[in-house]
Amino acid sequence: MGDFSLVKDQRGVFRGIWLRNPDEANDLYFLIMLTARIADEQGQSFPEEYIASVTAKQYRVVRNTYNDDGGCFVTFGGALAPGE
Repeated sequence: MGDFSLVKDQRGVFRGIWLRNPDEANDLYFLIMLTARIADEQGQSFPEEYIASVTAKQYRVVRNTYNDDGGCFVTFGGALAPGE
């Protein structure tokens, strides 16, 4: 699976995913599998609505301008990406 990292707010609440390869953000199958994997690893702390958001294509893809790591952020629920 691709290179990714969870994005959490100051309270530690999950808000999205950083992906090194921006092309992966356009691959619906990849995003479904990734969110399912994260949900499995996080257990009860991962809200099911994020998987529903991916399958319904209700997320934003934002190019990473926050740092020099490149890639992009996939954000859910109106959350701002780092640097926005």
